Amino acid sequence: MNPVFVNPGSPGSNSLQTVNLLSLPSASTETVAFMADLAPGVRPGGYDLELNLTATDHNTRLEVSKTLVVSFQVYPMPPKFAILGSYVISQVRAGKDFMLTVSLENTGLDRAREVFVSVGPPNNGLQLNAVLDLHDMDPSSLEHTINPFTVTSSRVFLGDIAAGTTNSENFTVHVDYNVVKGRSYAMAVDVSYRDSFGGVWNQANMISLTAAGTPSAKAAPANPWDQAMTPLLMIMIVLWVLIIIGAIIIKKTGGPGAMRRHGETPAPAAAPPAPPAGQAFAPAQQQYFPPPPVSSGPPQPQQAQTMEGPRPCRKCGIPVPAGNYICPNCGNPM
Repeated sequence: MNPVFVNPGSPGSNSLQTVNLLSLPSASTETVAFMADLAPGVRPGGYDLELNLTATDHNTRLEVSKTLVVSFQVYPMPPKFAILGSYVISQVRAGKDFMLTVSLENTGLDRAREVFVSVGPPNNGLQLNAVLDLHDMDPSSLEHTINPFTVTSSRVFLGDIAAGTTNSENFTVHVDYNVVKGRSYAMAVDVSYRDSFGGVWNQANMISLTAAGTPSAKAAPANPWDQAMTPLLMIMIVLWVLIIIGAIIIKKTGGPGAMRRHGETPAPAAAPPAPPAGQAFAPAQQQYFPPPPVSSGPPQPQQAQTMEGPRPCRKCGIPVPAGNYICPNCGNPM
């Protein structure tokens, strides 16, 4: 009334295809395989199947037959999960945490029991199909290879999930500073569970996460000391400019000495040196000039000669050499 198996060679038959063995020696064992399809409307549970054996005795040539009842179990379609990861891409930024929601939908016909779910980077933190060669790799390209996500609590117990229902769990994920903006990274979601008959199942799926990039840098708070240093720095700059301008002017004009040469009153001149000990000082206008030597020849008519020595300046008193009409010291006309 409710057949369990269907003969694939003859769907209308009430039995499966017969399997022939050439011989079966005494005290021997033989494994027999029957081709069968499971009936579409069969329900999970336990069933009994008749196994009919017929043979001919090798010694007596008599036919013998035997009917055995074989018990078996029909299991329902095991639990199977459709895994979906959801997140807000604008929150996936370098140095920040974001929330990753993993949804598990049981698309099988059996209840999943003792469900554990774990999330983490695949391939020990490296991208899939990534082979590291530290000898030839450019250090700047390492950020494109290492997975930048770290899960705070990577394995969570969810309990039982009935067939046709969905269970969700949130995972806190930290984003490292080596994340690349706009790049997609693979994350592994591993689910382990047990079916209603004690069978243990493991399922692994990949989800893709895309990073929004590095957050914009925030301006540092104003430092009061920096604000106080700004006016002081401006004053120092102005002083340096004035000093430089003054040095340039002094260099071009020649300094205070040049200004005295252009008419300013000079400092008093030093007194003339005292004569040596035992020698009387004679004024410059009273210095003695010896007469010219007398010639032995006939007398020549005498010519008037003007003999004049150094004269003192009427203003500063310094002797002025003969022939000078202006005092070289103070500029007074003689």
